[in-house]
Amino acid sequence: MLKLAVCDDEKEFRQEVTEALEKYFGKWETVCQEYADGREIAEAAKKGKRWDAVFLDIEMKGMDGMQTAAFLRDMEIECPIIFLTSHTEMAIDGYEVSAFRFLGKPIRADKMEKTLSDLREKIFGKRQILIRYEGEDVVLPLEDIVYVEAQNNSIRIVAEKEYVIRKKLSVLEQELAE
Repeated sequence: MLKLAVCDDEKEFRQEVTEALEKYFGKWETVCQEYADGREIAEAAKKGKRWDAVFLDIEMKGMDGMQTAAFLRDMEIECPIIFLTSHTEMAIDGYEVSAFRFLGKPIRADKMEKTLSDLREKIFGKRQILIRYEGEDVVLPLEDIVYVEAQNNSIRIVAEKEYVIRKKLSVLEQELAE
């Protein structure tokens, strides 16, 4: 499950970005949490909330996007941050908080598509599982897995190839969570 945060003080814009994310990544495979300002997302982070990526408006009242990004980095949240802004001159400041991308408002569809493609590669390029199959270690990128099925004390993993390994599904779930 892909966990994304969208933080913008404009409700309609938040919803537009959320819809684009759900459309691209798949509504059933994505949880988009919306936040109206920097303080909201900061409070969620303090309570242990974590995301695979954060879409963050720069210009917000109170705690702006740069301050929010700095706060998230101070909390050692290292997920990609994509800034949403009409102030592209702020891009240089984004290096201080390791920004992943900047999307200008209004967001162009081609720019959003490219950003999401790069984001998918960054996130899923790292996510993989190691299984022992027929005496060999096999590394499977999560994005290549079509589905996993429990079969008594074994599991069947269907990707480009089918793998049946002796392991409980609950053990695999725990490994993925780690």
